[in-house]
Amino acid sequence: MSEAVAVATSLPVPDRLLGAKRWTEETVAQSSIPANMKTLRDWVRDLAISMTRAVPEDPVVSCLPHILWAVPDMAQRLFPCIIHLVLQHDMAGSQGVRITISEACHHWFVQANEDTIPYASVLLDAVLYLRKQPIPRESSPVDRDKWLDIDHIELARAASTCGMPSAALLFAETASHSGRGARRTSSVPVQADIPANLLLHIYKALDEPDAYYGVAQNPDLTSVLDRLEYEADGYKSLLFRGARLDSQMRRTGGLSPGDTGGVVKSLIDLNMNSLSHALLLNHQFTNAGSQAVDNSLYAARRLEQWDVRTPENQVTEASVVFSTFQNVFNAPGIQNVRNQLDSGFLQAIKTITEASSFGSREHSMVRALAVLTEMDEVLSCTSTETLQETCDRFRTRQHWMQGAQ
Repeated sequence: MSEAVAVATSLPVPDRLLGAKRWTEETVAQSSIPANMKTLRDWVRDLAISMTRAVPEDPVVSCLPHILWAVPDMAQRLFPCIIHLVLQHDMAGSQGVRITISEACHHWFVQANEDTIPYASVLLDAVLYLRKQPIPRESSPVDRDKWLDIDHIELARAASTCGMPSAALLFAETASHSGRGARRTSSVPVQADIPANLLLHIYKALDEPDAYYGVAQNPDLTSVLDRLEYEADGYKSLLFRGARLDSQMRRTGGLSPGDTGGVVKSLIDLNMNSLSHALLLNHQFTNAGSQAVDNSLYAARRLEQWDVRTPENQVTEASVVFSTFQNVFNAPGIQNVRNQLDSGFLQAIKTITEASSFGSREHSMVRALAVLTEMDEVLSCTSTETLQETCDRFRTRQHWMQGAQ
Protein backbone atom coordinates (compact mmCIF):
# COMPACT_ATOMS: atom_id res chain seq x y z
CA MET A 1 0.00 0.00 0.00
CA SER A 2 1.33 3.42 -0.88
CA GLU A 3 2.75 5.38 2.05
CA ALA A 4 1.01 8.58 0.92
CA VAL A 5 -2.37 6.84 0.84
CA ALA A 6 -1.72 5.28 4.25
CA VAL A 7 -1.03 8.73 5.73
CA ALA A 8 -4.17 10.15 4.13
CA THR A 9 -6.40 7.42 5.50
CA SER A 10 -5.04 8.05 9.00
CA LEU A 11 -6.12 11.71 8.95
CA PRO A 12 -9.05 12.53 11.26
CA VAL A 13 -12.20 13.45 9.35
CA PRO A 14 -14.86 15.62 11.02
CA ASP A 15 -18.00 13.68 11.91
CA ARG A 16 -20.19 16.17 10.05
CA LEU A 17 -18.46 15.17 6.79
CA LEU A 18 -18.52 11.42 7.21
CA GLY A 19 -22.22 11.10 6.54
CA ALA A 20 -22.49 13.86 3.96
CA LYS A 21 -22.11 12.95 0.29
CA ARG A 22 -21.91 16.36 -1.29
CA TRP A 23 -19.98 15.35 -4.38
CA THR A 24 -21.70 14.59 -7.67
CA GLU A 25 -22.20 10.95 -8.60
CA GLU A 26 -20.13 11.20 -11.78
CA THR A 27 -18.60 8.27 -13.60
CA VAL A 28 -14.90 8.21 -14.40
CA ALA A 29 -15.67 9.11 -18.02
CA GLN A 30 -17.82 12.09 -17.00
CA SER A 31 -15.31 13.48 -14.52
CA SER A 32 -12.20 12.90 -16.65
CA ILE A 33 -13.59 14.89 -19.61
CA PRO A 34 -16.26 17.16 -18.05
CA ALA A 35 -18.93 18.73 -20.22
CA ASN A 36 -18.28 22.11 -18.58
CA MET A 37 -14.78 23.32 -17.71
CA LYS A 38 -13.93 23.07 -14.01
CA THR A 39 -11.20 24.61 -11.93
CA LEU A 40 -8.10 22.45 -11.57
CA ARG A 41 -8.82 21.66 -7.91
CA ASP A 42 -12.42 20.62 -8.60
CA TRP A 43 -11.48 18.59 -11.67
CA VAL A 44 -8.76 16.59 -9.89
CA ARG A 45 -10.96 16.08 -6.82
CA ASP A 46 -13.99 14.88 -8.82
CA LEU A 47 -11.86 12.59 -10.99
CA ALA A 48 -10.09 11.08 -7.98
CA ILE A 49 -13.41 10.50 -6.17
CA SER A 50 -15.00 8.87 -9.22
CA MET A 51 -12.01 6.52 -9.56
CA THR A 52 -12.14 5.50 -5.91
CA ARG A 53 -15.85 4.73 -6.28
CA ALA A 54 -15.02 2.45 -9.23
CA VAL A 55 -13.35 -0.07 -6.88
CA PRO A 56 -15.67 -0.34 -3.84
CA GLU A 57 -14.13 -3.70 -2.90
CA ASP A 58 -10.76 -2.11 -1.96
CA PRO A 59 -10.76 -1.34 1.79
CA VAL A 60 -8.24 1.49 1.46
CA VAL A 61 -9.40 3.23 -1.70
CA SER A 62 -13.09 3.01 -0.87
CA CYS A 63 -12.68 5.15 2.26
CA LEU A 64 -10.91 8.00 0.47
CA PRO A 65 -13.86 9.98 -1.01
CA HIS A 66 -14.71 11.72 2.27
CA ILE A 67 -11.07 12.65 2.83
CA LEU A 68 -10.60 13.89 -0.72
CA TRP A 69 -13.70 16.04 -0.37
CA ALA A 70 -12.85 17.40 3.08
CA VAL A 71 -9.13 18.17 2.72
CA PRO A 72 -8.22 20.83 0.11
CA ASP A 73 -5.54 19.86 -2.43
CA MET A 74 -5.35 16.32 -1.04
CA ALA A 75 -6.70 14.89 -4.31
CA GLN A 76 -3.89 16.41 -6.38
CA ARG A 77 -1.24 15.16 -3.96
CA LEU A 78 -2.64 11.62 -3.91
CA PHE A 79 -3.75 11.42 -7.53
CA PRO A 80 -0.80 9.34 -8.85
CA CYS A 81 -1.15 6.88 -5.94
CA ILE A 82 -4.91 6.62 -6.42
CA ILE A 83 -4.69 5.95 -10.15
CA HIS A 84 -2.04 3.29 -9.46
CA LEU A 85 -4.18 1.45 -6.89
CA VAL A 86 -7.31 1.68 -9.04
CA LEU A 87 -5.52 0.40 -12.14
CA GLN A 88 -4.12 -2.53 -10.15
CA HIS A 89 -7.71 -3.71 -9.54
CA ASP A 90 -8.86 -2.75 -13.03
CA MET A 91 -6.11 -4.69 -14.83
CA ALA A 92 -7.52 -7.93 -13.44
CA GLY A 93 -11.04 -7.13 -14.63
CA SER A 94 -12.67 -5.44 -17.60
CA GLN A 95 -10.02 -2.67 -17.76
CA GLY A 96 -12.77 -0.09 -18.18
CA VAL A 97 -10.98 2.50 -16.04
CA ARG A 98 -7.74 1.94 -17.96
CA ILE A 99 -9.50 2.58 -21.27
CA THR A 100 -11.30 5.65 -19.93
CA ILE A 101 -8.19 7.23 -18.41
CA SER A 102 -6.22 6.50 -21.58
CA GLU A 103 -8.87 8.32 -23.63
CA ALA A 104 -8.82 11.21 -21.14
CA CYS A 105 -5.04 11.47 -21.46
CA HIS A 106 -5.39 11.57 -25.24
CA HIS A 107 -8.01 14.33 -24.91
CA TRP A 108 -5.97 16.56 -22.60
CA PHE A 109 -2.60 15.94 -24.27
CA VAL A 110 -3.79 16.68 -27.81
CA GLN A 111 -5.34 19.99 -26.82
CA ALA A 112 -2.61 21.04 -24.36
CA ASN A 113 -2.34 24.83 -24.48
CA GLU A 114 -1.81 27.74 -22.13
CA ASP A 115 -5.23 27.24 -20.51
CA THR A 116 -5.12 23.45 -20.15
CA ILE A 117 -1.44 23.00 -19.20
CA PRO A 118 -2.21 22.50 -15.46
CA TYR A 119 -4.68 19.69 -16.28
CA ALA A 120 -2.27 17.95 -18.65
CA SER A 121 0.54 18.33 -16.11
CA VAL A 122 -1.44 16.42 -13.48
CA LEU A 123 -1.89 13.50 -15.88
CA LEU A 124 1.76 13.65 -16.96
CA ASP A 125 2.88 13.40 -13.33
CA ALA A 126 0.63 10.36 -12.95
CA VAL A 127 2.10 8.73 -16.06
CA LEU A 128 5.65 9.32 -14.78
CA TYR A 129 4.66 7.81 -11.42
CA LEU A 130 3.17 4.73 -13.10
CA ARG A 131 6.40 4.15 -15.04
CA LYS A 132 8.10 3.44 -11.70
CA GLN A 133 5.48 0.97 -10.45
CA PRO A 134 5.72 -2.76 -11.27
CA ILE A 135 2.84 -3.99 -13.40
CA PRO A 136 1.23 -7.38 -12.58
CA ARG A 137 3.09 -10.27 -14.22
CA GLU A 138 5.70 -7.99 -15.80
CA SER A 139 8.66 -9.61 -17.53
CA SER A 140 10.77 -6.44 -17.63
CA PRO A 141 10.44 -2.74 -16.65
CA VAL A 142 9.48 -2.02 -20.26
CA ASP A 143 6.08 -3.60 -19.57
CA ARG A 144 5.24 -0.70 -17.25
CA ASP A 145 4.33 1.36 -20.30
CA LYS A 146 1.22 -0.85 -20.48
CA TRP A 147 -0.41 0.74 -17.44
CA LEU A 148 -2.14 3.06 -19.92
CA ASP A 149 -2.53 2.93 -23.69
CA ILE A 150 -1.03 6.26 -24.73
CA ASP A 151 0.79 7.48 -27.83
CA HIS A 152 4.31 8.31 -26.66
CA ILE A 153 4.74 11.05 -29.23
CA GLU A 154 1.59 12.64 -27.86
CA LEU A 155 3.14 12.34 -24.42
CA ALA A 156 6.38 13.94 -25.60
CA ARG A 157 4.56 16.81 -27.30
CA ALA A 158 2.35 17.44 -24.26
CA ALA A 159 5.34 17.35 -21.88
CA SER A 160 7.18 19.81 -24.09
CA THR A 161 4.16 22.13 -24.11
CA CYS A 162 3.87 21.87 -20.32
CA GLY A 163 7.48 22.90 -19.81
CA MET A 164 8.79 19.44 -18.92
CA PRO A 165 11.61 18.97 -21.48
CA SER A 166 13.35 16.13 -19.64
CA ALA A 167 10.12 14.12 -19.50
CA ALA A 168 9.44 15.02 -23.14
CA LEU A 169 12.84 13.64 -24.16
CA LEU A 170 12.18 10.47 -22.14
CA PHE A 171 8.87 9.87 -23.93
CA ALA A 172 10.38 10.68 -27.34
CA GLU A 173 13.18 8.16 -26.78
CA THR A 174 10.63 5.59 -25.61
CA ALA A 175 8.65 6.12 -28.80
CA SER A 176 11.73 5.75 -30.98
CA HIS A 177 12.79 2.50 -29.30
CA SER A 178 9.42 0.81 -28.90
CA GLY A 179 7.64 1.99 -32.01
CA ARG A 180 4.82 3.37 -29.87
CA GLY A 181 4.67 6.58 -31.85
CA ALA A 182 1.48 5.20 -33.36
CA ARG A 183 -0.94 2.70 -31.89
CA ARG A 184 -0.10 -0.81 -33.06
CA THR A 185 -1.60 -4.22 -32.54
CA SER A 186 1.56 -6.01 -33.60
CA SER A 187 4.03 -6.99 -30.89
CA VAL A 188 7.01 -6.37 -33.21
CA PRO A 189 8.61 -3.01 -32.31
CA VAL A 190 9.55 -0.62 -35.09
CA GLN A 191 11.36 2.69 -35.13
CA ALA A 192 8.91 5.59 -34.83
CA ASP A 193 9.62 8.83 -36.64
CA ILE A 194 9.89 11.69 -34.14
CA PRO A 195 8.87 15.05 -35.68
CA ALA A 196 11.92 17.26 -36.14
CA ASN A 197 10.14 20.36 -34.81
CA LEU A 198 9.30 18.50 -31.59
CA LEU A 199 12.91 17.41 -31.07
CA LEU A 200 14.16 20.94 -31.78
CA HIS A 201 11.72 22.38 -29.26
CA ILE A 202 12.85 19.85 -26.64
CA TYR A 203 16.57 20.40 -27.22
CA LYS A 204 16.19 24.17 -27.11
CA ALA A 205 14.60 23.86 -23.68
CA LEU A 206 17.30 21.51 -22.36
CA ASP A 207 20.76 22.58 -21.24
CA GLU A 208 22.35 20.56 -24.07
CA PRO A 209 23.19 23.07 -26.82
CA ASP A 210 25.01 20.54 -29.03
CA ALA A 211 21.99 18.20 -29.21
CA TYR A 212 20.25 20.76 -31.40
CA TYR A 213 22.62 19.96 -34.29
CA GLY A 214 21.82 16.25 -34.21
CA VAL A 215 18.31 16.79 -35.60
CA ALA A 216 17.95 16.35 -39.37
CA GLN A 217 16.25 19.42 -40.87
CA ASN A 218 15.08 20.28 -44.34
CA PRO A 219 17.67 22.41 -46.19
CA ASP A 220 15.42 25.44 -46.62
CA LEU A 221 15.60 29.11 -45.68
CA THR A 222 13.41 28.71 -42.61
CA SER A 223 15.70 26.10 -41.05
CA VAL A 224 18.74 28.28 -41.82
CA LEU A 225 17.12 31.28 -40.13
CA ASP A 226 16.12 29.19 -37.11
CA ARG A 227 19.67 27.93 -36.75
CA LEU A 228 21.17 31.42 -37.03
CA GLU A 229 18.72 32.71 -34.42
CA TYR A 230 19.57 29.77 -32.14
CA GLU A 231 23.27 30.61 -32.48
CA ALA A 232 22.55 34.36 -31.98
CA ASP A 233 24.55 35.09 -35.15
CA GLY A 234 23.16 38.58 -35.64
CA TYR A 235 25.20 39.50 -38.74
CA LYS A 236 24.26 36.49 -40.90
CA SER A 237 20.70 36.50 -39.62
CA LEU A 238 20.33 40.18 -40.55
CA LEU A 239 21.57 39.46 -44.08
CA PHE A 240 19.04 36.66 -44.64
CA ARG A 241 16.17 38.47 -42.91
CA GLY A 242 16.87 41.65 -44.84
CA ALA A 243 16.87 39.79 -48.16
CA ARG A 244 13.56 38.13 -47.35
CA LEU A 245 12.02 41.44 -46.26
CA ASP A 246 13.08 42.98 -49.59
CA SER A 247 11.41 40.11 -51.44
CA GLN A 248 8.21 40.47 -49.40
CA MET A 249 8.05 44.20 -49.99
CA ARG A 250 8.45 43.76 -53.76
CA ARG A 251 5.93 40.93 -54.02
CA THR A 252 3.24 41.91 -51.53
CA GLY A 253 3.99 45.46 -50.45
CA GLY A 254 4.00 44.37 -46.79
CA LEU A 255 6.20 42.73 -44.17
CA SER A 256 5.58 39.55 -42.20
CA PRO A 257 5.63 39.84 -38.39
CA GLY A 258 8.04 36.93 -38.06
CA ASP A 259 10.69 38.51 -40.25
CA THR A 260 10.33 42.01 -38.83
CA GLY A 261 10.72 40.53 -35.36
CA GLY A 262 13.74 38.58 -36.60
CA VAL A 263 15.36 41.75 -37.92
CA VAL A 264 14.89 43.49 -34.57
CA LYS A 265 16.32 40.46 -32.74
CA SER A 266 19.34 40.44 -35.08
CA LEU A 267 19.98 44.13 -34.44
CA ILE A 268 19.82 43.55 -30.70
CA ASP A 269 22.29 40.66 -31.02
CA LEU A 270 24.60 43.07 -32.86
CA ASN A 271 24.20 45.60 -30.02
CA MET A 272 22.50 48.09 -32.36
CA ASN A 273 19.97 49.08 -29.74
CA SER A 274 19.38 52.61 -31.03
CA LEU A 275 18.49 51.33 -34.49
CA SER A 276 16.23 48.58 -33.15
CA HIS A 277 14.51 51.09 -30.84
CA ALA A 278 13.89 53.42 -33.79
CA LEU A 279 12.53 50.56 -35.91
CA LEU A 280 10.13 49.49 -33.19
CA LEU A 281 8.61 52.99 -33.25
CA ASN A 282 7.68 52.41 -36.91
CA HIS A 283 4.09 51.27 -37.44
CA GLN A 284 5.19 48.32 -39.59
CA PHE A 285 7.31 46.98 -36.73
CA THR A 286 4.85 47.51 -33.88
CA ASN A 287 3.44 44.00 -34.46
CA ALA A 288 6.81 42.39 -35.09
CA GLY A 289 5.95 38.99 -33.70
CA SER A 290 5.31 37.88 -30.14
CA GLN A 291 8.66 39.22 -28.94
CA ALA A 292 8.04 42.79 -30.09
CA VAL A 293 7.18 44.12 -26.63
CA ASP A 294 10.12 42.37 -24.99
CA ASN A 295 12.48 43.66 -27.67
CA SER A 296 11.15 47.19 -27.17
CA LEU A 297 11.69 47.04 -23.42
CA TYR A 298 15.14 45.49 -23.81
CA ALA A 299 16.30 48.18 -26.24
CA ALA A 300 14.77 50.96 -24.10
CA ARG A 301 16.58 49.67 -21.01
CA ARG A 302 19.92 49.53 -22.79
CA LEU A 303 19.35 53.09 -24.03
CA GLU A 304 18.06 54.25 -20.61
CA GLN A 305 14.80 55.47 -22.09
CA TRP A 306 12.51 55.27 -19.07
CA ASP A 307 9.42 56.90 -20.62
CA VAL A 308 8.26 53.59 -22.16
CA ARG A 309 5.09 52.13 -20.65
CA THR A 310 5.23 48.46 -19.69
CA PRO A 311 2.23 46.20 -20.45
CA GLU A 312 -0.03 45.75 -17.43
CA ASN A 313 -1.43 42.30 -18.33
CA GLN A 314 1.79 40.67 -19.59
CA VAL A 315 4.42 39.59 -17.06
CA THR A 316 7.69 38.61 -18.75
CA GLU A 317 11.37 38.73 -17.93
CA ALA A 318 11.80 41.95 -19.92
CA SER A 319 8.81 43.68 -18.31
CA VAL A 320 9.82 42.76 -14.74
CA VAL A 321 13.43 43.93 -15.20
CA PHE A 322 12.51 47.09 -17.13
CA SER A 323 9.76 48.18 -14.72
CA THR A 324 12.12 47.67 -11.75
CA PHE A 325 14.87 49.75 -13.40
CA GLN A 326 12.29 52.36 -14.37
CA ASN A 327 10.88 52.61 -10.83
CA VAL A 328 14.35 52.72 -9.27
CA PHE A 329 15.34 55.51 -11.66
CA ASN A 330 12.28 57.55 -10.64
CA ALA A 331 12.50 56.74 -6.89
CA PRO A 332 13.11 59.86 -4.75
CA GLY A 333 15.11 58.14 -1.99
CA ILE A 334 17.00 55.00 -0.99
CA GLN A 335 14.02 53.60 0.93
CA ASN A 336 11.84 53.93 -2.16
CA VAL A 337 14.57 52.19 -4.16
CA ARG A 338 14.41 49.28 -1.70
CA ASN A 339 10.64 49.10 -2.00
CA GLN A 340 10.80 49.03 -5.81
CA LEU A 341 13.42 46.27 -5.75
CA ASP A 342 11.25 44.26 -3.35
CA SER A 343 8.29 44.68 -5.73
CA GLY A 344 10.36 43.33 -8.61
CA PHE A 345 11.52 40.34 -6.56
CA LEU A 346 7.97 39.57 -5.44
CA GLN A 347 6.60 39.75 -8.97
CA ALA A 348 9.23 37.36 -10.33
CA ILE A 349 8.92 34.92 -7.42
CA LYS A 350 5.12 34.97 -7.63
CA THR A 351 5.26 34.07 -11.33
CA ILE A 352 7.57 31.12 -10.59
CA THR A 353 5.67 29.77 -7.58
CA GLU A 354 2.24 30.02 -9.22
CA ALA A 355 3.33 28.01 -12.27
CA SER A 356 2.11 24.42 -12.49
CA SER A 357 5.45 23.33 -13.95
CA PHE A 358 8.90 24.80 -14.56
CA GLY A 359 9.02 25.84 -18.21
CA SER A 360 10.77 28.40 -20.37
CA ARG A 361 8.74 31.26 -18.88
CA GLU A 362 9.79 30.31 -15.36
CA HIS A 363 13.38 29.83 -16.52
CA SER A 364 13.38 33.40 -17.86
CA MET A 365 12.04 34.64 -14.50
CA VAL A 366 15.05 33.04 -12.80
CA ARG A 367 17.25 35.15 -15.10
CA ALA A 368 15.25 38.20 -14.03
CA LEU A 369 15.91 37.29 -10.37
CA ALA A 370 19.64 37.09 -11.15
CA VAL A 371 19.59 40.59 -12.69
CA LEU A 372 17.67 42.04 -9.74
CA THR A 373 20.00 40.29 -7.27
CA GLU A 374 23.08 41.87 -8.83
CA MET A 375 21.29 45.22 -8.92
CA ASP A 376 20.54 44.86 -5.20
CA GLU A 377 24.16 43.99 -4.46
CA VAL A 378 25.41 47.11 -6.24
CA LEU A 379 22.90 49.41 -4.55
CA SER A 380 23.85 47.92 -1.17
CA CYS A 381 27.46 49.03 -1.51
CA THR A 382 28.41 51.70 1.04
CA SER A 383 32.02 52.39 0.05
CA THR A 384 34.52 52.05 -2.75
CA GLU A 385 35.95 48.91 -1.13
CA THR A 386 32.61 47.12 -0.98
CA LEU A 387 31.88 48.13 -4.58
CA GLN A 388 35.21 46.62 -5.66
CA GLU A 389 34.42 43.40 -3.76
CA THR A 390 31.04 43.23 -5.51
CA CYS A 391 32.69 43.63 -8.93
CA ASP A 392 35.13 40.85 -8.07
CA ARG A 393 32.21 38.54 -7.18
CA PHE A 394 30.56 39.39 -10.50
CA ARG A 395 33.72 38.37 -12.37
CA THR A 396 34.11 35.06 -10.51
CA ARG A 397 30.56 33.91 -11.33
CA GLN A 398 30.37 35.33 -14.85
CA HIS A 399 31.50 32.09 -16.51
CA TRP A 400 28.99 29.74 -14.87
CA MET A 401 26.17 32.27 -15.20
CA GLN A 402 26.75 32.46 -18.96
CA GLY A 403 26.73 28.67 -19.14
CA ALA A 404 23.41 28.49 -17.25
CA GLN A 405 21.52 30.89 -19.55
